[in-house]
Amino acid sequence: MSQTSDRDIISGYLSGDRAATLTVFGWIAEVLNFNGWGDRIDRGDVRQETCLALLRNLREGAYEGTGHGLRAYVQSICKKQCLRVLRRSYSRVEIDIDVCELTDQNPGPAEDFEARERQALFRRVFSDLKPECRRLLVWKFVRDYSHAEMAERLGIAEVTARVRLHRCLKMAIELSQRMSDL
Repeated sequence: MSQTSDRDIISGYLSGDRAATLTVFGWIAEVLNFNGWGDRIDRGDVRQETCLALLRNLREGAYEGTGHGLRAYVQSICKKQCLRVLRRSYSRVEIDIDVCELTDQNPGPAEDFEARERQALFRRVFSDLKPECRRLLVWKFVRDYSHAEMAERLGIAEVTARVRLHRCLKMAIELSQRMSDL
């Protein structure tokens, strides 16, 4: 789109012009039709939030008309809205500690006792960890997410995800050692 066309669309969108609004909706739909979002987002809500954010930004003069144009700007807002929705949904995920079963399949009495002790220690350590650490550990060791997948879900760099996971593991090991000494 040229700058003139972008200005016309902005003017039309701000005044409620149907053609300009449909153009913006089309750009948003290109982002929302990406299969990677799956059913984890409500596309109608995201479209509405994107439109409101765009309207607010245009009224405040936040769009300067530079860079890759209005289409890229609208799609960037939409992607950010999608990521916000995903992040909110991840923070609401409850972690079921029972999915982390540590017992053997055919334990004898001594093995059964040791397994129950390990499970009790695991529960104490796991419950003392910060929620973010619990989430990262479950993602890595229960759901088998890669560092890249964790980084994408958190909206951070992969190296940052690795560092956070390492810190969480270190914290879990230290807690386990302190608690097992009690």
